[in-house]
Amino acid sequence: TGYGDRLDGFSALLTAPVRAVETALLHVPVPAFILAVAAAAWLARRRIGFSLAMAALPLVLASLGVWTEAMQSLALVVVAVLLVALLGLPLGIAAARLPRLGRALAPVYDLMQTIPSFVYLIPVAMVLGLGRAPALVATLIYALPPFARLTELGLRGVERELVEAGRALGLGPRQTLWLIELP
Repeated sequence: TGYGDRLDGFSALLTAPVRAVETALLHVPVPAFILAVAAAAWLARRRIGFSLAMAALPLVLASLGVWTEAMQSLALVVVAVLLVALLGLPLGIAAARLPRLGRALAPVYDLMQTIPSFVYLIPVAMVLGLGRAPALVATLIYALPPFARLTELGLRGVERELVEAGRALGLGPRQTLWLIELP
């Protein structure tokens, strides 16, 4: 008996969120998307020139006829960023709390970042097939180490006095993490 059905199921599980986000993005009318980008750019910089330039970018994509492909790529990036945050934040917190784990993960992170993406993309594509699943896995492998490392570094850089002050005020470990260390 082979493992093909299980791998197909795993591939479908990986790509389900990507497909959902892609479907949602493709249901947004192009003018509404352009307005949303312009509004987000305005909120970010408060400059009309910047907002117009950012609004022009999706307009160019639509006029070139690559809107569907652009939304597919955007969906893949959105899901990859969410997964990296969901995986990298706990890894970074654990590595900051357990120095031995941080030292053990460092060479793994180095390996994940120094190997060219096609080196691990080829075996993943052979196992999961071509399409969204191997692209998502390759993106995760490449993007997870910086997120986890920066989380660990940030938590280790929190001044002990702040943590002690939080504890003195009655904050528990979880409250200290969410209210003092992560911000």
